[in-house]
Amino acid sequence: MAVGGMVKGGIYRFSNRIAQEAQDNDFVKAGQKVVNMAKQGNQVKKSVKAHKINKSQKRTPKLNQRQNKLRQRQTKLQRQQQIKKRNKKPKPKTKPKTSQKVAEIAKKFVGFIFKFFAAVAAPLLIVIFFFTLILMIFGGGASKSSAILGTYYCNDYDMSRAIESYTNIAYEYNSNLIRCKSKNEWRQGLKSLKVNTDSMDDTPTKYYYGKNIVQNYEPVYDFDANKLIAFMCAYTYDFTDADDKEQSWSYDDDKFDDILQDLFDKEYSFKYKYVNGSYWLELSSYDAYPGDASDDLYYCKGSGVTTANGKKYGYIDFGSLGVPNAIKSYASGTMVYFDNSTGEIKNSKKSYAKTGYYFQNLSKAVRAPDGGIIPAFYTTVNKDGESFLGFRGSGTSVYRKTQLTADGKNFDWAMADDDVKTRFGDKDRQAVRFYKRDTYITDCSLYTNVKQVRSFDDAIYAVLNSKSQSLYSSQTKIKEDYAQRKQYYQILSCQGKDDDGNTA
Repeated sequence: MAVGGMVKGGIYRFSNRIAQEAQDNDFVKAGQKVVNMAKQGNQVKKSVKAHKINKSQKRTPKLNQRQNKLRQRQTKLQRQQQIKKRNKKPKPKTKPKTSQKVAEIAKKFVGFIFKFFAAVAAPLLIVIFFFTLILMIFGGGASKSSAILGTYYCNDYDMSRAIESYTNIAYEYNSNLIRCKSKNEWRQGLKSLKVNTDSMDDTPTKYYYGKNIVQNYEPVYDFDANKLIAFMCAYTYDFTDADDKEQSWSYDDDKFDDILQDLFDKEYSFKYKYVNGSYWLELSSYDAYPGDASDDLYYCKGSGVTTANGKKYGYIDFGSLGVPNAIKSYASGTMVYFDNSTGEIKNSKKSYAKTGYYFQNLSKAVRAPDGGIIPAFYTTVNKDGESFLGFRGSGTSVYRKTQLTADGKNFDWAMADDDVKTRFGDKDRQAVRFYKRDTYITDCSLYTNVKQVRSFDDAIYAVLNSKSQSLYSSQTKIKEDYAQRKQYYQILSCQGKDDDGNTA
């Protein structure tokens, strides 16, 4: 007992520590509530005993009346038995009504009790990891002694398995909620909660969980281990067994995990709202690549116009020379696509979205808002009374621009091979320059919450009703079976009514 006491005390201290470190987590608080059940075990025993004594004293007059009625019923029963013996043909058995069937089961009710022992040999279940700490220590002795209802019973082990399975479902659910608040895992968290994130382009900058301006309610976790076991008993009971033969259920992962998942899903609904207010902002000063001098250019293999994603785009093919690092993430292989009318570089990996980068028209200078200028490579040259676009070579030499064309129009986003050879001496290469004009300002919020759609009791009723519907096609049969299971559950979970209409 001393060792057991140390074990139990250590677990309580650990559960308190878990609760303190996760005070803002409603699911953890709820888990702590379950842990407190173990502490309250002995107190419940004492209070129940006192309650029974007090209750019995108040019901003495009623008991006298019932004893008189019982004597009358016994006399009547003896007369009926004498008459029955005279009958040659046995009367057919009539099927009891719903209330009678459950009442017969209720009469055999012996106990639905969780027994707490400090012995090390008692089964111990702990479900921790941020969500909850469940402690269940069931009594030894008979292996089938924890839940007894007449000839119907279940093992302590199976009870703990059922509770463990349900709390594991809640733990995984809570883990995904935590991921939704993480910059690195928010998308995976949403996907695990069956949310399509394909249209969510930006990583949120702000995360809100629980009651907020969008979802004005607190997340509530409602769980009762006693009710869960009562549900399992009512769900598995065979009410077609007229003889009430001995029935028992054992926990089968393949069968019951999905049922408990359905129970959880019927009670809770994940709510989210992704608000993306991000926008593009033009920079006051542009950054030129590889630089803002007239001769600062990147070599490329070729250029032109092509059709991509059902639309015509200009393209620059960098080939084996390699795509510059600044725009490499937007390329498709060695190809970089852009708007042929503005030079705006597109992101081929995101439906040709905006990138903030532009190829420069090499025949035009670019002026930034702050007055800074990125010079053009080609300039207007006046020679021998003639004006034309060209560039200067070594010394005083002046050369005309070699005009590229694509799709039947002038193409000014790259320098022609001949001009590269003339100016720089390299063969079979074109040249380009690009600059960053816009920057992306991320202003994105993710609101998440859990809404309790039904109470734990109502979720249980919904699953029990589904069970009845799966067994019968007749509405009458469905209603009858469901009424039996519901009443059976209420008796086991101590929600049945006594003679005065009060909850037992």
